[in-house]
Amino acid sequence: MNINLIRKKLQKYKKKTITLKEIAVIIDEKQNCELFQKISILENENIICRIKASNTDGNIKFPLFNRYRIVADKPYNNVVFEEIRRLNPVFCIEKYLKYPQKYNIHKCVLEPISDYLWQNNCIPKLKISRNERSFEIFLYEKFIEKNLSLLEQVFKFNKLELNFLNFFDTYEPFFEYVCGKNKDMKILVIENKDTWFSLKKAIQNKGENLIFGLYIDVLIYGEGNKITRKNALDYYRLYILENNIADKVDFLYFGDLDFEGVDIFMRILSNNSECLVYPFMRLYELMIKLSYNINLPKCFSLRKKNIDIDVFLDYFNFEIQNNIKFILNSKLYIPQEIVNYEVFMKFLGENCDC
Repeated sequence: MNINLIRKKLQKYKKKTITLKEIAVIIDEKQNCELFQKISILENENIICRIKASNTDGNIKFPLFNRYRIVADKPYNNVVFEEIRRLNPVFCIEKYLKYPQKYNIHKCVLEPISDYLWQNNCIPKLKISRNERSFEIFLYEKFIEKNLSLLEQVFKFNKLELNFLNFFDTYEPFFEYVCGKNKDMKILVIENKDTWFSLKKAIQNKGENLIFGLYIDVLIYGEGNKITRKNALDYYRLYILENNIADKVDFLYFGDLDFEGVDIFMRILSNNSECLVYPFMRLYELMIKLSYNINLPKCFSLRKKNIDIDVFLDYFNFEIQNNIKFILNSKLYIPQEIVNYEVFMKFLGENCDC
């Protein structure tokens, strides 16, 4: 799509407002998906803006408004061109002189960075946090976070990488207990507070962090849904690697054996693309073994009963898969507290079957 050509056609249009059908004719596009994408680009470029009172066209998947307002091109005076010429040369000045409308859109990002560069010659080599760099340049600690999409547009236009600003992202702080320092680090995420505390206490009292053949280096208390936040474990892993605490990081998860617990694991997987995360299978097998001859409680909530559990089941052998399916399909659950302090004290340091 030739943006400038469409801009010129719209500026020559006789009316200040235009219907969706008329835009489709000018763009020469009939497919809903393509039309939606192209109109979104025109809105982002501040060429048109939606008239909300006109309502949408009824398309649920690709909703567009029935009428749009054509944004008039403003004549650019010498002041704008002088502002562009004063930008730090790290930016594409000639491109902005050719497309001053782009400069107007990018100005709130360009000017603070340009001023900072003129004052400091360059971005410091020492990385600081995103919010710290944001305050340092924009005098608002949340500016980068709230305008990340615009920053990405500006940097792409100027052929710069976002890491040009040399900041690091901070990971979500968790309750953690460091009990080992292996370079091939194993981190165990535990859903419930009591289980986290009991295992921590058992490791401290027994002086062992070997659990079923695995040396656990860090215990993390997942705090329910907090552990499922986007990139929470990705950032945690990155912090460990960037600070040379370990060369490799794997995460294991241990939670309640119910739909909610499985759902938490699945969301951890989908929200952390850079991490290797898998269930601590031996602990789940131990839960099932300890539940034999017990009348298991009914699930308090079945809100997550429709989740796809196949990915979770694939980690286990056929027998354990059937046990898990029976428990869940029977609307029962096993709380992870079944593996209590006494059990941990028995199995810690033992490289044996449960």
